[in-house]
Amino acid sequence: MSYSDAILISRADVARCAGVGRAAVTNWERRYDDFPRPVLDRDRQLFNAVAVAAWLDGRRIPTNLLRNDESDGQDYGTRFRRTLGLSRPTDSTPPPQPMPAASRAAQWLLDRLDGPIQPNDVTWLAFLIYLRTQRPQIWSDVKTRAGDKQGWHLLEDVWRRTMAAEASSRDMSAPTDPPGDITIDRLGPAKTIMHIIDEAHCLLENESRPTSGRPPSAELLVNLMEKYAQAQGRRAQEYFTPRGIVKLTVDVLAPSAATTRMYDPFCRTGEFLDEAATRLASAPHESLILGQNPNRSLRSLAQMNLRLHGLDALVDDGYWWDAQTQDQQYDLIFTNPPFNMRLPEGVVETRSWLYGPPPTHNGNFAWLQHVVSRLGPGGRAGVIMPNNAGLSTNIREHTIRAAMIEDGAVECVIGLPSRLFAGTSISVSLWLLRKPSGTPGNVLFIDATELGTNAARGVRTLPANDAGRIIAVHDRWRRGEPVSELGFARSVSIAELRVSDHALNPAAYVGPSLSVSDQLSEHARTAELLQHSSALMKRLHLLDDEVRQLTAPLDATRRLETSWRTLPLGELCVLKAGPSGSELRADVQRQNGIRIVLPKHLRNGFIADTAPTAVSEELARRLPGYRLEVDDLVVARTVEFGRVARVSPEQQGWLFSAGLIRLRTKDGILPSYLAHALASPVSREWMKRHATGTVVTAITITTLAKLPVAVPSLEEQERLSIALEAITAQVRVHAELANITQSLLDTLAQTLFIVHDSRQANE
Repeated sequence: MSYSDAILISRADVARCAGVGRAAVTNWERRYDDFPRPVLDRDRQLFNAVAVAAWLDGRRIPTNLLRNDESDGQDYGTRFRRTLGLSRPTDSTPPPQPMPAASRAAQWLLDRLDGPIQPNDVTWLAFLIYLRTQRPQIWSDVKTRAGDKQGWHLLEDVWRRTMAAEASSRDMSAPTDPPGDITIDRLGPAKTIMHIIDEAHCLLENESRPTSGRPPSAELLVNLMEKYAQAQGRRAQEYFTPRGIVKLTVDVLAPSAATTRMYDPFCRTGEFLDEAATRLASAPHESLILGQNPNRSLRSLAQMNLRLHGLDALVDDGYWWDAQTQDQQYDLIFTNPPFNMRLPEGVVETRSWLYGPPPTHNGNFAWLQHVVSRLGPGGRAGVIMPNNAGLSTNIREHTIRAAMIEDGAVECVIGLPSRLFAGTSISVSLWLLRKPSGTPGNVLFIDATELGTNAARGVRTLPANDAGRIIAVHDRWRRGEPVSELGFARSVSIAELRVSDHALNPAAYVGPSLSVSDQLSEHARTAELLQHSSALMKRLHLLDDEVRQLTAPLDATRRLETSWRTLPLGELCVLKAGPSGSELRADVQRQNGIRIVLPKHLRNGFIADTAPTAVSEELARRLPGYRLEVDDLVVARTVEFGRVARVSPEQQGWLFSAGLIRLRTKDGILPSYLAHALASPVSREWMKRHATGTVVTAITITTLAKLPVAVPSLEEQERLSIALEAITAQVRVHAELANITQSLLDTLAQTLFIVHDSRQANE
């Protein structure tokens, strides 16, 4: 569809149809290069609605932002299309599937707890799920005896006895003390929490068995941990590895029936081990599954998670360097170790290293060497590493990396998308390692940094189709097939790795990602930008002529200035300051309702299409004196003096905030003229001189009413307003033309200056 016959809508319409604030649309434009570009239509920036709908498809709406008539898993594209009346193309992505029962049960459980959940609370909830499933008689007894106050004390005693029994039966060291106190104020009475867990299990057990292959209780706990991690964002990084990374790692290593020994030297909540066991359907009786974790609460959580999965697994205390022996070897090792951690004193000096001592200040290559040293014959491993590990020029790290490659220990390096971990944009890679053969071989590089889907809270996820693409190319390479996909994957010889100083950076080896179809798309984009630029040039040419005609009589106007009256602003309009903080508190503001105009929304003489904050209609009815009418002016009273905007018909009935002063003009002054007068350098300087305050300077309504304003006749006001509006439009078009020209330059450079790697061309 061309822009000539497209449905064109404004940013305000995009926000309204998607059910988000205006700021969200601006954020999408700034952060995502693939967000549809606007076109200029009669000096307005408009968007192709079909293109916006396609971009929104698959972007799930966070659970807490769903409307009453929307189901879990719905995306913004569906909401946008329904609001606008657009149908979904027949070849588009099918509608999202309903959220699995376990996910709904976990969310249901979290929604019914009294307060914010802490890491220790998740361990306690895991213990209760474990107790209900593994110790039903004790569960029933505690529920009978637990009152509102003594319930948690009773459970603390049950915890100690249960964990002590676990430790003695498996000859292991298990934490017998509970992970911190739980108070009634935070989660609620123990009996209530136990009742909620019962209901969550009933919700899950009344539906079909989950397709993941996990027992229902294990599925509930996995979803509980995942939802907690999503809610906590950055705080959860220490505790959880994103499930998308876990699934990819396990799938690409492909555990089989012959896999009987698995190990995670930093097992967090046991997510790698439980995922691998799920793939195996049931672990062999003689299997050995070991995890290690120095965090007591996490160790307990991992232990219960693995028990609920039916695994007779051990989770040892401490780091691997604390263990007395290092003899046991494993078929599969997976781990997401702490990145760039400083090693404790004595670790480097007192241990033997396969490829040389790592630096004390950074333990990345200590973890890598430990993993390689524990691989048995035919063993393989997946280790999450920060990208700097593959590029480090530190002499020790470079020496170790080169030795690992030359010894045949490095099989594949996969560059993963950024923002897979909540709260950070750190880029990571998945290193696939194997039992060293002593002979260097080719290394497969996969650049998956452009894969993934944006989810809530700025986090990206790795959907099944993207993970499948990675797994498929790796499987082909493992079967001995040649791999060379420009921009995505390539098998690199040891000779080339030596020339590249043994760097392990996928993007550097796979080359540019601009395929033939991409280049055609970029050429189409170039044509579109040229067309847009041409239209802007024509618009600018017309504006230039218009401005010349309108400003020609201004010499005569300046001669008339001596006859103009000068009046204080208070005589020209009625001034009203915005409501106080007690009347319009921040904690009552929301995303939907009656919009509130803030100082930051005043831009170039206009109010932004949609203010991103609002209040309920009920509250707005209690503030009738703060409603805006068409042609009202609002002026910022702090920081950026002279920031003024005029209210349009679409903004009638909105509220204005405490940082603004509303001006309602009287007869004898045009709002358009007064807006330009207040935005002039003369008025801005006057306001700046008369502002008061120590921390934040502001102008009072009494002082602003004294601002002197030059007042010509209404005829002159109208003529000047028209001329100034034309110049303002000229400024906006110049800015738009500059942006389009820069985009044109970038697009042309993308298509013209591709450097084709001769090494790839010769393959």
